[in-house]
Amino acid sequence: MKARERFYHINVDDTPLGRYVLLPGDPARVEIIAGFLDDAKEVARNREFITYVGRLEDEIVTVCSTGIGSPSASIAMEELAQAGVTTFLRVGTCGPIQPHVKMGDMVIATASVRLEGTSRQYVMIEYPASATPIMISALAYAADNAKVSWHAGISASTDAFYVGQSKPGNDAYLPSSANNLLSNLQHARVLCFEMESSAIFSIANLYGLRAGATFVAVPTVVGDRHRLERERRLAHVGIEAIRTLIHWDGERKKKGLPPSTIAIPGHMNRSRP
Repeated sequence: MKARERFYHINVDDTPLGRYVLLPGDPARVEIIAGFLDDAKEVARNREFITYVGRLEDEIVTVCSTGIGSPSASIAMEELAQAGVTTFLRVGTCGPIQPHVKMGDMVIATASVRLEGTSRQYVMIEYPASATPIMISALAYAADNAKVSWHAGISASTDAFYVGQSKPGNDAYLPSSANNLLSNLQHARVLCFEMESSAIFSIANLYGLRAGATFVAVPTVVGDRHRLERERRLAHVGIEAIRTLIHWDGERKKKGLPPSTIAIPGHMNRSRP
């Protein structure tokens, strides 16, 4: 078999990547997540994309950073999908919109408001950005077992970190279009701001792939002393969600069924107090 050429952006060669990938934004978070895998090793590094491959439950599992925002996340998805990945789990940070989402809480996205521009270049804006139901179930199951405080609901994906999330930019600049954004999203019961999931969900649905996303709520301050602990907890839940999916997929394979996109009853839309 002819060796696969390196992908232009993620720079991975013909190293097998398996079917499952975790997608942090921050390259520094890749090693934290990969630390939960067996025999993990770095296989590529280019720009914002750092890729590790390891094993979990005897399955190859990949961790690949995407950088900040939907444009680079979509690039990673395109190239990872070409390499045979079929299950994408975004693990990142978020800023709470609802007052009941506290710092350190986890949010499991059931869908995302498409406030970013990348997904609009793939499909009309009316197309829903929704997570694959079984991914929501696996994340809820993993979060319950980890005994973390979590909420399931809708996130909002933006392109601009400051004014796009109703935070004044330089010189207190804030466009009039942002004046009511926060209150409108609060009334619409949107849980948090983040910057990638609506593109990831849209692309996955368009290509017949599976996608989910979970975030930990963090403050936008330098020197957050709880940051590493929160990111390790996020990584643990993400890994355990993939482990759960591997088990569920294995059970379906034994029955001669394809990997499920249907939620397992009893795990959706539950929030721990």
